Amino acid sequence: MTFSGVNLGELIGAFLGFFFTVAIFSYILGDNFLFRITISIFIGVAAGYAAIVAVYNVIWPQLIFPLFFGSQSEKILATIPFILGVFLIFKVIPRYSSLGNPVMAYLVGVGAAVIISGAVMGTIFPQVSASINTLNWKSYQAQSATPVWNFIQGALILISTITTMVYFQFFTGFKDFRLDKRSAIFSGIVWIGKIIVAVTFGAIFAGVLIAFITALVERMQFIIDFIIPLFITG
Repeated sequence: MTFSGVNLGELIGAFLGFFFTVAIFSYILGDNFLFRITISIFIGVAAGYAAIVAVYNVIWPQLIFPLFFGSQSEKILATIPFILGVFLIFKVIPRYSSLGNPVMAYLVGVGAAVIISGAVMGTIFPQVSASINTLNWKSYQAQSATPVWNFIQGALILISTITTMVYFQFFTGFKDFRLDKRSAIFSGIVWIGKIIVAVTFGAIFAGVLIAFITALVERMQFIIDFIIPLFITG
């Protein structure tokens, strides 16, 4: 068995990949030392990589460099996040953790605002617009040679969207201080939405399962490709 012509770094990387793959697969036999140490290494490497990315892409270029080497206006602007960061560090000290509460409130508020605005402007409005355009017959006639089929597809998309939204409407109102029962038509719409939700979850699960099987096959093929050359003598 020879390794001539093979880069030493690539060889070490292959051995480590083989070891960690087998260590992860060893969990099939139960929780063990090899699996735990592999998970610990993975978490440590991921945390270290995230820290390095944060330092080189955020902290240094957007805080440290402007604070010490930037113009006067850049120094003033960098002072604000620097002070907020200092107060945020107090959260790890139980005695002074209350000093970091305003900073945490600011971060949560800004984060919530960004998420909500992103969901509304980036998802809800585009989806509503797309659902409305699904029944634009003139657009289908201008863009496609089969406008009828495209119109049917658009109608199905619109019906699926409406019935799914109705499915998550659980309140029907009160009458004489009693909860009204759903009408037959409303129950039928909810039933259609329930089927669409179930099909959607099934498709998502199938996609996740296919991705898992693909990754499993790739790792098994890696093990086979690594082991077989070891038994071939040059």
